[in-house]
Amino acid sequence: MIKLIICNITNTSLVINRNGEIIHRYDKIYMYTVDRQDLKINEGRDTVKGKELGIVKIEGVKIGIGICFDIRYPEYFKALALNGVEIIFLPANFRKSTGEIAWEVLTKARAIENQVYFCACDQTGGVAEKERCGNTKVISYDGTIISQLDKEEGIVIADLNIEQLRKFRKEFLILKQVEKFL
Repeated sequence: MIKLIICNITNTSLVINRNGEIIHRYDKIYMYTVDRQDLKINEGRDTVKGKELGIVKIEGVKIGIGICFDIRYPEYFKALALNGVEIIFLPANFRKSTGEIAWEVLTKARAIENQVYFCACDQTGGVAEKERCGNTKVISYDGTIISQLDKEEGIVIADLNIEQLRKFRKEFLILKQVEKFL
């Protein structure tokens, strides 16, 4: 007798509420692919890509989720914002050798262009090709870094003023103008 077990491997982020219950699951949509002479990675070869936006409502606030390489796809984050998301979380595993500048620029860009609080959490540590960027941070909708860690391990805590964000969105109608063309 032969037993066949089929597994679907996903790159997943779970949202857990205050009671310890899983209230949302987001499966990463965009797969990390590098085809350099010195480094070849094809996450999509072994990982099933997600099919739905990562959106969950917690205590009256819509929260969006992306994972790592998703950050290189602005249309994903624009879709989150157009669906009313006000805070976005992005757990990541960015390699210093392939993404340090992108980590700095894109985390701020996603916050500013989508008028959201952007919580970017990257791993730290590693050596040589496996060294990670670190630099976990919370960025305001105007690009201001509210709180951050550099290379050390730790917890980032930030106070987010959702009412101030909503007022800002009413004054600068970026998202309303985009909707006209979609």
